[in-house]
Amino acid sequence: LSDANMFAVNLAGADLTGCNLSGAKMKNANLKGAKLHNAVLAGTDLSGANLRNVDLNGVDLSQANTANSLGSKAVAPLPEDIRDLVNAHSEWLSTGGRQGKPLDANGRDLSGMDFSGLDLSAACFENCVLRGALFVDTILAMASLRRADLKLAKFNSAILNGVRLNGANCQKAIFQGARFGAVEQRDGNGQKTGVIWYADLSGADFSKADMRNASFSQPKMAEVKMVRANISGVAFGETDLSSVDFAGANVAAALNGRLPDHA
Repeated sequence: LSDANMFAVNLAGADLTGCNLSGAKMKNANLKGAKLHNAVLAGTDLSGANLRNVDLNGVDLSQANTANSLGSKAVAPLPEDIRDLVNAHSEWLSTGGRQGKPLDANGRDLSGMDFSGLDLSAACFENCVLRGALFVDTILAMASLRRADLKLAKFNSAILNGVRLNGANCQKAIFQGARFGAVEQRDGNGQKTGVIWYADLSGADFSKADMRNASFSQPKMAEVKMVRANISGVAFGETDLSSVDFAGANVAAALNGRLPDHA
């Protein structure tokens, strides 16, 4: 397959173990969850490609073009046991639950680990210690991080639609450009059920967090702390903020939202 023209090809979940794809033209290709163990991608054009949940450790990417690709931003390899959990989760997502299994890291210490660019939808990080962890451009739709310690973690541009952050410690964490949207549930045939899954941040502590340009689609925010948080450019929309503690936060810089009178 070297030098092949594979523009925008869909190889999501494909087993490409040991394949020679050197020089291939794979711009905008979908390789999400593909297996590339010992593959050769030297000089390959992967610009704009979807590389979420692809284990690139040991893959020859010399002179490859990964500009604007998704999921290729992790700079530090994950420990093998965590990488195995991510790979099984990727398989679970790509097969609609028929194979693999959802990631469950309940209670583990994952401080400083780099999950950037991965699709970790519906993963469980409840009670985890994730201090300084990286979730840059990560998809965490419907993931559960209840009671997790996320102090100093980075969620720049992360997709947090339907996420569970109840009671989480998000002090000094970075959520620049993150999206706290909603998820429309679908049945086994992919049809919308009419049920909407909103994010739940109840009881979370975002004190001194950097929330600049984040967007909120009516998540539950009962008793949330945003003490001295930077909310410049934040779009709260119609979110109920009546019990949020904004003491010392730059509320005048928020893009929109009905901020409480006591803020």
